[in-house]
Amino acid sequence: MCTEPTFLNEPPTKPGVYDAKAARVHHVARRTDLRSCKWGTNANKNAAVISEKLNRFLWCKYPSADEVEQINKVPPYTYTP
Repeated sequence: MCTEPTFLNEPPTKPGVYDAKAARVHHVARRTDLRSCKWGTNANKNAAVISEKLNRFLWCKYPSADEVEQINKVPPYTYTP
């Protein structure tokens, strides 16, 4: 079981800098499927903020129907100062 850090770092401001604990937006359903057909959207419902380490792990993996259903059940994050 992979566990994410409780708090994520701000994304690096310089391109090409790797920070395993930096916040990244992960699109659950990719833009195209294995047949290169349109699939996922850029909508907030298709996104999750995760660590760069986990995002790189998931980069080339297509989600199962269970994963998509699970992420759709997560309530949206709201920041309140």
